[in-house]
Amino acid sequence: MDEADRRIKSDKLITVIAIAVTAFVFIPVFIKRDIIFALNDDVMIRDILNGSYTGEPSCMTVYMRVPLSFVLSLLYRIIPSVPWFGAFQCGCFIASFFLILRRIFSITASRYNGEDDSKSRTRFILRIVVYSVLCAVFFFCIFYPRFVLIHYTITAAVTGGAGLFLLLTAGNNSEKKSEKNSKGDKWHLLEWTDAAVMLILCDQIRSQVFFMLLPFILVSIIFLFISGRKNVIRWSVTWAAVYAALLGIHTICYMQAPWREYKNFNDARTELYDFALVWDTDDARSYYRQTGVSDVEYPVLLNYDIALDEAADAELFRSMAAYPSGSALKTSSEKFKDTVWMIKHNIISKGTERSYALLLLSGYLLISVAIIIKKKYVFLVPTALSLILHFGLYGVLLWRGRFPERVMISLYFIGYMIIAALFACLLFYGKTAADEKIWCGIIILCAITCVELICIYKTSDVLRVLNRTYDRQLSVNSDCNMLYLYLASDVEKGACCLTDIYTCVDATGNALTENCPERGGACIPEMFTVGGWVTGSPHMAKRLDHFGQDAKKMYVCRENTGLSPEEFARFTGLYLTEINRIETGYGTFVIYDGN
Repeated sequence: MDEADRRIKSDKLITVIAIAVTAFVFIPVFIKRDIIFALNDDVMIRDILNGSYTGEPSCMTVYMRVPLSFVLSLLYRIIPSVPWFGAFQCGCFIASFFLILRRIFSITASRYNGEDDSKSRTRFILRIVVYSVLCAVFFFCIFYPRFVLIHYTITAAVTGGAGLFLLLTAGNNSEKKSEKNSKGDKWHLLEWTDAAVMLILCDQIRSQVFFMLLPFILVSIIFLFISGRKNVIRWSVTWAAVYAALLGIHTICYMQAPWREYKNFNDARTELYDFALVWDTDDARSYYRQTGVSDVEYPVLLNYDIALDEAADAELFRSMAAYPSGSALKTSSEKFKDTVWMIKHNIISKGTERSYALLLLSGYLLISVAIIIKKKYVFLVPTALSLILHFGLYGVLLWRGRFPERVMISLYFIGYMIIAALFACLLFYGKTAADEKIWCGIIILCAITCVELICIYKTSDVLRVLNRTYDRQLSVNSDCNMLYLYLASDVEKGACCLTDIYTCVDATGNALTENCPERGGACIPEMFTVGGWVTGSPHMAKRLDHFGQDAKKMYVCRENTGLSPEEFARFTGLYLTEINRIETGYGTFVIYDGN
């Protein structure tokens, strides 16, 4: 049996082992918990994909790329009963874990090629067990909380981080990197392909996360090139062409006039509601009046119920966003000082984020020590650049004025994957497994990292916070389902139940089931939420057509939340009569008849 055949046989074996370990890790999770969406954004994307929002599956999901959305919407057309979107997100987590584990096993196996004695086999098995345990601990301490409360931005970060790991470790598993062998080249090609597919998937899921990844990808390519893996340039050019083709498809689809207008509207909406904000002060109201916002219209815009206001357009939003407030009044020097202070405050004082930051900094410290121990100073280049990039991006996001937790966590997850990849490269750097002293030293460093990881997370009670958050989300979903059940059974068919954006803003649903009642948009045809990022899109226009001009109007809100019934009636001209109340732990839902 030649070297390439032995390599292929070994790769099949380690693939089976990696599948078994992956199943051992994930099956208990599915048994113990339901996987639920963390935010209503995921639910809206799912509703668009499966056709619940407009009546037919669509690939125009706005925040996901068209090629991936097309595949998912097509699957919904073929087998609509399968929760494809939730299953896809779970699959990304599972695939990331499996591919990383298989890559580690593959590199380990390559170091024992030709060594068939019992001592070598024992060492190999021991290392497989150790690496499996380390990966499992890493998953449960870092990614598990974000797996059971799943969100597509985090999914993109995990997928892209796995792609970075696979990229940095590609070409590490051959003793003869320059050997010209067709079978060996096949496996080299697969290594690069694994990385490329995961990185492109990251872009397809959430392009903004991919843009955060780009500097790290460039650093990785430079590191691979200077460390002797010259074929990384050919790989980069090939897959850049694939990326450009997919991006072209996405761009062409959104060049249609209705979608081009919506993108302009949505960009202005984002500028106002995500960054500038609508301010509730006398000075702000005076400014908004000058832009054309009446006192009757103001509460509607303040409470984000923009679908009610036909006069609200991109020009109005940009005029309102120009109101000089907050950071807009500060000089660049003041903003820089504030950004530095916020970075320091978040890392030192901000609860869970402190744990993420300490873990990241500890990882970079340990990898630096490992580099010095092994005297592989070329690794200092990606290590230093990655650390600088991480906090540089962190500062830029803070400077822009909006840095939601999901983006912060995504950035940390990317950092963890880079550290893990650099550890793996250091651990397997060299041609054989003979240097046991160095190997043991690196393993000790990995063990210290994992112990510290567990201690940090235990100290910050992340799992306790997860349980509380998870239970609260289940409770909110259950309470909102009471409203959905009422609307589905007791409301006149064909009526249009206008719903304030904040009525069920925290409600999501189970990622792996799509049965009624789960959400108004998906399961209650009469329910129409009058705000959110889908406002102004062709999807909303199509949904409005479902009701017609003569549909009976109703109003649903959560008491003392969002747009009040009085403000709603004053703006719409409808006379509201309360017909029912639903008391829940999430609040009191009030249903009004409008005429």
